[in-house]
Amino acid sequence: MRLPRSDIELTKTCLQLVAISLILGVLTYLSQEYCYLLASVSLIAYLAFSYADFRAGLKLLKTDLLAGATIEKRRVPVGRPVRVNLTVTNPLATPVRITGVEFALSSSAVKIVSQYAPTTTLQPKQRMMLPQELRTQTGGRLDIRRIAMRISDQRGLFSALVESPLEASVEVYPAPLPRKALTPMALYGGVEHRRISPTGVEYAGTRQYEQGDDLRKIDWKATARLTRLMVKEFHPEENFPVTILLDTGDSMNSPAHVGTRLDEAAAVAYLLSRVAIAQGDPVNIVPYNEDNLQSYMKPGSRRTQLAQILSILTKLSRKLEEREPAEPRRPRPLRTISREIEQLEVLKERAESAQYAEKVLSLLRLFRSAYFMKLREKGLYQAFTTISTSQTTSGLIVVLTDFQTQLDALIEGGRAMQRKGHRVLAVQICAPWRKERNLEKSYLEYRRNRRIHAELAANEILTIDAEPENVIDMLNKEMAKTRMLKFPYALR
Repeated sequence: MRLPRSDIELTKTCLQLVAISLILGVLTYLSQEYCYLLASVSLIAYLAFSYADFRAGLKLLKTDLLAGATIEKRRVPVGRPVRVNLTVTNPLATPVRITGVEFALSSSAVKIVSQYAPTTTLQPKQRMMLPQELRTQTGGRLDIRRIAMRISDQRGLFSALVESPLEASVEVYPAPLPRKALTPMALYGGVEHRRISPTGVEYAGTRQYEQGDDLRKIDWKATARLTRLMVKEFHPEENFPVTILLDTGDSMNSPAHVGTRLDEAAAVAYLLSRVAIAQGDPVNIVPYNEDNLQSYMKPGSRRTQLAQILSILTKLSRKLEEREPAEPRRPRPLRTISREIEQLEVLKERAESAQYAEKVLSLLRLFRSAYFMKLREKGLYQAFTTISTSQTTSGLIVVLTDFQTQLDALIEGGRAMQRKGHRVLAVQICAPWRKERNLEKSYLEYRRNRRIHAELAANEILTIDAEPENVIDMLNKEMAKTRMLKFPYALR
């Protein structure tokens, strides 16, 4: 219970003593025995003296209690603790009890773990360190705006919050995929490490000089050894861009194996970027949500590109949603509507069905036009459109999503990109049936999930639904397939 116009709160013990004082006053009135009155007045005087003493010391504690706060690491992975060490000093001549520590944080999905006893007593002029742990359940930027310590007097009658501002931030970056440590072999398994020359081509061998050859390619060492003019030969460049489309919609805030689905997708995006850059392939990341495209960056293969990608992944907004999203609506691809229109065009030529076909055709054409206009407003379709206009070289497009929304945009946009030579691969992040503990519900979710994958496969969209620790290996194999399809006659 907080006193009016004051920061001091009455504890349960204090309220009990006040109740006892009132009971003694009632007994004085009923029995006319003044000993009860004396006891009641003594109790009230004791509480008033304790209150005045606590209030006088509180003013000094508000300025001198917290001597300092240090954060051990400014960058931690998701799920790892953020360790904060608080240094407190008791400037009073009487002991002070600290009963709790509270943090004002930018994220609500943080669990605070105290590393000391529930109630700590600071002796007069004593200095002590109180270690704290903040366990983040989502990634992103964690801002610590204020620290408040709850203190009480030695008798436990009054308590108050002593607040101290603290402008500090911790970068919580995507963690490695859970349940199985990614060793260097698991991370780079199957990756072909090729030496890339400064000109962007790979050395193949030497041959004798022919008229018209570039003089800059003469191999002088081989010429001196063979006494014939020799030139270097190079394989044509075999790098292709890898574009990662990252779904940041509301459904991606559902819990996953570690953190949220968005955290798991960010971890896959970061590790895939490392693999691509290790091979010399340009990579970029494009976050999108249900309504729009959030950002676009040009593909790059330098080490600075990886730092930029990590910065984008860390700044993504996250909020942990405990409830599961609604069941995804079955997609109705545009080509299905077009096929129905073609069938009605055939029926229109027949006299017995011409009138009926004409009416339905007008409705279907109107529906197709409205469907396409609505499709263009989807964030995923906008991402495909931006890639189509900005990237002239065809490559691999990886869509990291949970298949809960925008399936129509995935099908139509993916087919449009495939017609331009790109290879589109959709990776399902944390399929619902993998987290379901009930066997029957898990089977039903699995069948529903298989129908979605079958629909995407029927529309020529490649999909991956695997355990988190196996996703990178499967993506690695798809990158190798893409390289073989794009460069089938390259010499190895």
